Amino acid sequence: MSVAQSSVKWPNVPDVYRWLSLDQRGNWLVKGQKITHDGLNRFISANYHSDEHQRWYFQNGPQKVFVTLEYTPFVIFCQSENKILSLKTHTGKLIHDIETVYLDHDGKVLVHWGQHIGVICDRDLTLLYEHIEVDHSSDNVHPLEALEKVIYGDGIGETDLVLSVEEKKVSVQTIDEPTLRNRFPFNPTPSPDPGQSDC
Repeated sequence: MSVAQSSVKWPNVPDVYRWLSLDQRGNWLVKGQKITHDGLNRFISANYHSDEHQRWYFQNGPQKVFVTLEYTPFVIFCQSENKILSLKTHTGKLIHDIETVYLDHDGKVLVHWGQHIGVICDRDLTLLYEHIEVDHSSDNVHPLEALEKVIYGDGIGETDLVLSVEEKKVSVQTIDEPTLRNRFPFNPTPSPDPGQSDC
């Protein structure tokens, strides 16, 4: 019996809130403690979804276990082979249709693809920076110098930077958190509706 099918057999199991969380390094945590069991991590990742209220959850049989997000619904890991960068979500899926890369003013790098937004794991930023270039109109500026100016500036929008990923050049823009929340709505702290039980 599949995870989805099991909900038909036991339809009245209460949902769970404030129990499972996702940190900015792609770790699943139960009550703040990192899950280290590989099989359980894979199982949660394979059954990770969102609902019509932009709440993310893990489908555990008939039960939805809603996820508290430290930042975004996805955490992105970088890998490089033959100097070609590729990106993969914390759930193990390769990202092929990247539309935009964002820098926030805390130096975090975010990736937009399809309907999704994810933050690059901080441990992978050094590798990512190796694949950031300055637009040809500003060839005399070193990429890291341009990157630093963007991070510590106060502008929002286009920059002279591009990220080379899977042999495609993707524009880099700056963004602040209110703009991020408006552009990519998701609920980082799901809670039960009034009168709904909180397991």
